[in-house]
Amino acid sequence: MPDFSNLYTGRGLAVNLPQDSGRSTERLSNFIIKAAEIKYNAFKENEQEFLKNSQIDPAFFISSANQKTQVGLLDEFNKKWAQVMKATNNNMSTEQKQQMLTEKNFVISQQQEMQSKQDLWLQHRNMIMQNPNKFDAEEWSVYDNIYRSTGEYPLVAPPIKARSIDMALEDNPVIGNEQPAQTIEETRNGLRGFVDVRYSGTEAQARQRVKDVALMDEAYTKDLTRQFNQLDETTKLKYFDADKNGIISKDEARDFNPIIKWAQDTKWQTALKRDELAWRKTEVTRSAFNWNIGINSGNNRNNEFAIQDNVNAYGTTFGKLMNLGRVSFTSDPQTIEEYVDLPTGKKVKLGEATRIEVVSYSPDRDLIVAKVVDDVRGKLRSGTIIGLGGESYKDLLRSKPFGIDRDSLLKQYGQPTAPTASGVKWKGQQVTKGMGVH
Repeated sequence: MPDFSNLYTGRGLAVNLPQDSGRSTERLSNFIIKAAEIKYNAFKENEQEFLKNSQIDPAFFISSANQKTQVGLLDEFNKKWAQVMKATNNNMSTEQKQQMLTEKNFVISQQQEMQSKQDLWLQHRNMIMQNPNKFDAEEWSVYDNIYRSTGEYPLVAPPIKARSIDMALEDNPVIGNEQPAQTIEETRNGLRGFVDVRYSGTEAQARQRVKDVALMDEAYTKDLTRQFNQLDETTKLKYFDADKNGIISKDEARDFNPIIKWAQDTKWQTALKRDELAWRKTEVTRSAFNWNIGINSGNNRNNEFAIQDNVNAYGTTFGKLMNLGRVSFTSDPQTIEEYVDLPTGKKVKLGEATRIEVVSYSPDRDLIVAKVVDDVRGKLRSGTIIGLGGESYKDLLRSKPFGIDRDSLLKQYGQPTAPTASGVKWKGQQVTKGMGVH
């Protein structure tokens, strides 16, 4: 075993270390540089990712409101997330990135919604410019101004330009069951007379034509709706309240079309072609009549209304018929217990109140011919022509504007016998009933 004394210094045991010529220092430097490069690249990648994810391209909007809305959305988004990116030294958390993308998608969805409204507005604008006869540019300008100022565009289609339903009915009349000539009173050049006219179809056919034309084209429907909306409220309510009970029920609001009903009542004659066969002047002597002294045999207007002989009208024949249509008016509601169905001559029980318009009076049948003004639901339609007994409704003849003394006419023309199945007898003469307009 060697013997080491306390004076041993280790001399002779030294070993030379290898020389690296500064390579360790270089490797350490490279490591530091690499770490910095990785950090920098991560920073740049985060920055590029941020710029990519935060980028929202602005859209072009015509509406000033949409322009302002877009600027506000983009400004708020960019400011918020630029501050977050700065605070996190370009190293946002996954949760922050997801939130940013969510808010970005919201901004884009708002842009797309505004863009879709602008696209629809532009589409309608082009349609109106390309087809000005079909679309209503004046009405559309209201919505154009709304869109430009507010960004809202409520239309789903450009407004159709209304076309006259009256002209359409006149240009395309019913060609149906032509009716026998009807004689009506008419004034021409200040002279009163009578004209024989023939219509190209029946009232039922004409009413159906009105309905068909009104519904065949939106342009006619629009014109009809405008006309109806211009009526007074009382008239409109009358057509909305189908059963005349003063209440518009849910069923009436759902099932009944008051505008079509009004059009049929007022325009069915427009849908018929009218051919005039002849016009003749009628000499009438005006009496010295005074409303203040009452109606009697010496004070009446009997001779102011021409009386025609053997008139075929309303599905029947009258031996004598006094035309009162030129001065007629709509009466107050009358309770009609019974009326005569003119085509059949049968008496019909009614017991309902309705307004009527006196059309004429037949003194040989003592029958007032009247038009029903209001529907009696399920029993009588508005526009139906009926007969009323002269005795029961003589006050209608005596009232203004008629001033007719019924008793004097009955004495002059006599009383008829009751109607028969094949016709009506007057003074022993049998006359076959005709088929007039009804």
